[in-house]
Amino acid sequence: MPMRFLVLLFALLPLAHFAQASVVITGTRVIYPADQREVNIQLTNNGTSPALVQAWVDPYTEPGQPKSEVKEQDIPFVLSPPVFRINPKEGQTIRLMYVGNDLPQDRESVFYFNLLDIPPAPSGEKTENFLQLAINSKLKLFYRPTAVSKNFNALKDELRFSLIEADGYQLKVDNPTGNFFTLLNLKFYSAGKSVAGPEIGMVDPKSSRNISIPNNKAFIRQASRLEVNYVDDYGAKRKITYNLD
Repeated sequence: MPMRFLVLLFALLPLAHFAQASVVITGTRVIYPADQREVNIQLTNNGTSPALVQAWVDPYTEPGQPKSEVKEQDIPFVLSPPVFRINPKEGQTIRLMYVGNDLPQDRESVFYFNLLDIPPAPSGEKTENFLQLAINSKLKLFYRPTAVSKNFNALKDELRFSLIEADGYQLKVDNPTGNFFTLLNLKFYSAGKSVAGPEIGMVDPKSSRNISIPNNKAFIRQASRLEVNYVDDYGAKRKITYNLD
């Protein structure tokens, strides 16, 4: 975006009237158990004006990776309603239904649930110096087959961590479970002291991931345990510690 355009935009912002999106989703992720016919997603319009909302499901792509070219008709979910209006201070339920039959049954699959919240534009002369901000919210949507454990919090003890000396140090995370694990706020401990490690992010089911550790090599070499947060089914962070192999 040209710099002159950005300067002009920020110069005009104090003169503009804003219409911001105000629809809130209950929860920060969506879990779809395979044995349920549908899952309900609750929305609330906390604003003072009606909002037009569109919802859809996209393939999941890793941050920084090219967007998947999967066609809309190949997405194994339907939403009802996909487009609707929510009046101020009212709610809306979206019904999410799985209509596919070819997702893996021994591990979770992940998608994005999208919500586009478009605030109303004013009528008549009020449109002068008006800036409308539509918000696209994205939540991870996990399809959980029947064969995959529903007791997600009990699975954390199956994760394994080990240090590998390669190009400095790498932390190897082994996830033998059928569930995705999102791991955050990594810390290494040695002799009562700690240093922060790099972000791990999401580790796929039945896979391993190597995370490069570029800093604090002398400390990491002596580390005996680590502390990390994982994100549970409700989007809450839970702190756990592991002994390093």
